[in-house]
Amino acid sequence: MKVSYYNIYSDIGSETVIYNTLYDGLIIVPKQIADMVRHHKIEFIDLKELNYLQEAGIIIEDQCNELDFYQQCRKYHRVHEQRMHVMLTITNICNCSCEYCFEAKQKNKVISKSGLEVIRKFIIENLKIHSIKTLCIDFFGGEPLLFPEIVIREMEYYIEECANLKVSVKFRFYTNGTLINSDLLLFCAKNKECIKDFQITLDGPKNIHDLQRPLKNKLSSYDITTRNFQRLNQNGIDFVIRINVNKKNINEIEKLLDELDKLGLSGCKLAFYGIQSMSHACADYQFAFEGNEFSFVKIKLIVLARSKGFKVSYGLSPSYLYCSAHCRDSYIINYKLDVFKCALLQSDDQYKIGHLDDNGNLKIEGNVLSDWNNSSPLSEPKCRKCVLLPLCGGGCSGVSKFKTGKYAAGLCGDYNIKVIKQVLKNMYERGDF
Repeated sequence: MKVSYYNIYSDIGSETVIYNTLYDGLIIVPKQIADMVRHHKIEFIDLKELNYLQEAGIIIEDQCNELDFYQQCRKYHRVHEQRMHVMLTITNICNCSCEYCFEAKQKNKVISKSGLEVIRKFIIENLKIHSIKTLCIDFFGGEPLLFPEIVIREMEYYIEECANLKVSVKFRFYTNGTLINSDLLLFCAKNKECIKDFQITLDGPKNIHDLQRPLKNKLSSYDITTRNFQRLNQNGIDFVIRINVNKKNINEIEKLLDELDKLGLSGCKLAFYGIQSMSHACADYQFAFEGNEFSFVKIKLIVLARSKGFKVSYGLSPSYLYCSAHCRDSYIINYKLDVFKCALLQSDDQYKIGHLDDNGNLKIEGNVLSDWNNSSPLSEPKCRKCVLLPLCGGGCSGVSKFKTGKYAAGLCGDYNIKVIKQVLKNMYERGDF
């Protein structure tokens, strides 16, 4: 037996929380046991404790090659999951004027009906070829709900076709939340089993949100958005309040949480996202976080939100891949029928992997797709040695490409060992196991 390389230890008084990032094992043991593990003196641990540690992946078999295991997990999630994920950027038109928007400089466009028919051919053919069991479709923009008739029509089509093919289908909406009309709400309420969630963004309490995310007519977007949170909640439709955090609004987030609580929204799902310079289109935003600055801020916000009754994930679970963009059957398709792997990079044509022809065939262009598929955090020495690799999957390849010219460069701003130890401490103190 040997000690896993991927253990993180957080000492709390006479006890220690040990978390294994590769096997997702989480246990609490007396500090003296943890010290034996930490110092590789497991021969002094009694059999009962040893079995307990082994079940959690804290101690493993001598012949186990953990990097090989990570690579196998990564390959499974990339290729063998029988899941297709398509983000449809149906427009770049928006009814808001966000100050950090990465699409603001593009001309206003919306996908054509014939373009949607081409996408249908592409998706249905891939479902059949790769024996896909689950189809996930995200509606993205711009603001996709400017065109609810398109969204509803496409959902109707895929629900019917997937039922015929015995494929599960789920829809997600990335929206500012101001345009959830009655028709869409009714459709989603009737088809809840097909709705993953609405991902709706706030930029702070009302006074801050309306400055950073005003409607183009200069009216408040906050009031409409929060009212729609209530409507979704009343109809039992899943949604996540995505709170964008930057160096300008960071001290106002508690005020926002209190406002949401007064609106009866405590108990809803939240997620915190740090605004960063992630592409050429938003590289000059002066209030963005850099490196892993936000990881230290994020844990404080998570603890604060959970203390007020909101549902917020600590993000403590192996992903093996940073995001679904690394899966074989994952695509971003825009209104021009250009195809990308990363949503962050779709504002720049140099990152497109190809284009859909009239028959729904993906015509690969250049080496972008092969470069993307061949990239791996294991090619980066910093990542190979990092205990956090199973959690972050090497970090965001889109940001890495933008900042370094490489898809794998170990830019893992989302995670930090000090932060993980603090997460474990907070979980221990709150009993969140």
